[in-house]
Amino acid sequence: MTNDEMNSRLLEEAAEEAFWADGANEPLAMRETPPGKAKVYDLEERTALFGEAIVRFALTIPQGPVTNRLIGQLVGAGTSVGANYCEADDAYSRNEFRKNIGICKKEARETKFQLRMVVRAVPPLKPQARVLWQEAKELHLIFAAILRRTPRQEGRMTNDGMTKTQAGASRLSQENLTRRRAELAELRTILEKMPDDPLAKPLLASRVRSMEAELKELAK
Repeated sequence: MTNDEMNSRLLEEAAEEAFWADGANEPLAMRETPPGKAKVYDLEERTALFGEAIVRFALTIPQGPVTNRLIGQLVGAGTSVGANYCEADDAYSRNEFRKNIGICKKEARETKFQLRMVVRAVPPLKPQARVLWQEAKELHLIFAAILRRTPRQEGRMTNDGMTKTQAGASRLSQENLTRRRAELAELRTILEKMPDDPLAKPLLASRVRSMEAELKELAK
């Protein structure tokens, strides 16, 4: 990203923060969950709860020529975050995982946009929409962080969703295969001992599944 693009993005974010801060009784701050509620570290559960909250909010929006379209777009984006996270969690390869996490990130950002449009159409709903916008923002940042920490997997995708390397390098040498198996065993141990974490644990679990599938394919 160039400096001009970065500056443009920062200006957009500042304008967005100003829109939602207007009329708020407290400054907007990053937090895992609303005050008084237990933290939810499981991203699958957290995104499901978010989707349910979006649906409940959508049911309170008065229907009309403008809001009917906004309701459909808001519900579509808000519930797609969790649906695509489930697909990412069951991904066969690292690249498939990255693809679905990228969709989660896009849908979370679209949800923020649709919430703003709803508030423009029905201003009295701003307090309720502000809470949902904050959660959408945090989810967007979480998925962006996961993408940054998950490198791309080199090679081409096969029909069964697995990744194969180019000809001449499709099979690892016995020495490298042994080393990769040792790395996998070490990652499994780390995963078992790792405390719940909304970012690191799902990422490491995905890495373990990806290595298991890759080694199984290469061992054929």
